[in-house]
Amino acid sequence: HLLLVLEEIFVNFVSHGRSPEGKMRIRVTRCAKRLRVQTIDDGLPFDPLSIPPANTAAPLEAGPWVAWVYISCGRADGQNRICFELADEE
Repeated sequence: HLLLVLEEIFVNFVSHGRSPEGKMRIRVTRCAKRLRVQTIDDGLPFDPLSIPPANTAAPLEAGPWVAWVYISCGRADGQNRICFELADEE
């Protein structure tokens, strides 16, 4: 699941937010039985409030996204930051 979520974040960075010299850092730490993942990139600013909210009335499709927990998304010091946790698959 970790690689699928990171792939989605990376594809979004390359497709929508990458500056010509853009860089992304990924930090993974273990917290109890969860993996905490933080991505930091210096791409174009992304405002998560600029996209329509998810349709929470729609049926949830089972898949890799079910296992992750969103923590935060924002911008600080000229960088986009996403933080989330996944159940440790160990």
